[in-house]
Amino acid sequence: MADEIHALLAEREATHGDFAETAAIAAELREVLTRAGTRRAERGQVPLTSAQAEAVFMTCAKLARIVAGDPGHPDHWADIAGYLVLAQGRPPGPPPVPSVTLRRLIDATVRRAEGFPPHQKRDAAGWALRLIGMVGKLCDLLEYGQQIRRSEIAAELAEIVCVAPILAQRIGIDLEAAIVETFDDVSQRLGFPEPLGEAGL
Repeated sequence: MADEIHALLAEREATHGDFAETAAIAAELREVLTRAGTRRAERGQVPLTSAQAEAVFMTCAKLARIVAGDPGHPDHWADIAGYLVLAQGRPPGPPPVPSVTLRRLIDATVRRAEGFPPHQKRDAAGWALRLIGMVGKLCDLLEYGQQIRRSEIAAELAEIVCVAPILAQRIGIDLEAAIVETFDDVSQRLGFPEPLGEAGL
């Protein structure tokens, strides 16, 4: 274990610089920023949030590694960029997509369909035809997939999923139970080890 630790320290010194020197540089930078923070408070300015202050201090450590170690090491710069993003109070990348359960989807689509204006209301046969039309359009999109944006295919797939619960409700089928039962039957035939009924939706 000791040999592994010494090897790791030697590897880190090559990229991060001598630890004592890096620590001294980081401490000097933090001292300057701490004094600036004190003057900021004396002027009555709004203090940094804890996330902003931590990002600034962590950036000092990364800057010290750049100065004392290998300035070409990409992790130093990537870490600084990450701290600057986090300091803004939001994670990097697109916002997470809300999780939707099957039951919530079924209830929402059926409830929305009940509120449709009269000219948009359909009986079971009407919704079945609507579903057939959507599947046909999806096939057309897939046939010319190279010329169609993926977002259009995604939208058509989503519409199909949203219409199926309405059709099931019109003909008195519990779609959630039917999906679980059908999935588990097929899984049993194929030897799939985890039934959907046990895993939950």
